[in-house]
Amino acid sequence: MQELCHLDLSYNRLKEFPWSSLRNISHLTELKLNNNELSKVDDFVQAHHCIRYLHLQSNRITAIPESFLNGFRPINPPRNTFFLRIHQNPFLCDYKIQWIARLRRCVWEHRDEGCIDAPLSKVRTCMLSNCNFHPIIVILDMREFRSNIILLPSENTLLRCDSPQELRGKLLKDVTLPTCASPSASLLLVSPSISGLIDDTEVFITR
Repeated sequence: MQELCHLDLSYNRLKEFPWSSLRNISHLTELKLNNNELSKVDDFVQAHHCIRYLHLQSNRITAIPESFLNGFRPINPPRNTFFLRIHQNPFLCDYKIQWIARLRRCVWEHRDEGCIDAPLSKVRTCMLSNCNFHPIIVILDMREFRSNIILLPSENTLLRCDSPQELRGKLLKDVTLPTCASPSASLLLVSPSISGLIDDTEVFITR
């Protein structure tokens, strides 16, 4: 297991995953958990810093805490680029995924500067200049490997709210969410300004 680089557990109807096991796989760079029945991720994952691609799309995940990223931070600079695929999950749009909405909105607002629909090197530069929120560069959009372009999301890879009911179907980049737990659902605000094809898709961590 120490020498394992790619682990594909997709399409296995997994309901849980032992996240703590990642710290024992020192050479793992890609983990595919897509198309399962996972409903949650741990608040903190002690993963090895080599992991660059994490596929979580097409599960039953409602929230991904921002603290989840801390386990993927690099030991030394330069920063890692972390590719996180999380589309086609039934997200509960509340404070737990506020960081995703903020990241998606930032990428869209700086799209003309190269934060998306551009070569990976340009995307990284744009992200560091404008959307520098984490110790890793998180890319939520698909990567075309031949051209090394970070693609605009398609209809199937847009990130949307599934609940609460008043936000269902809204793109994550178009909602402003509270930064902490609140007893009032009225704190959820819908931003009327942004509504387009772009939305959340994948997260990339860059070296």
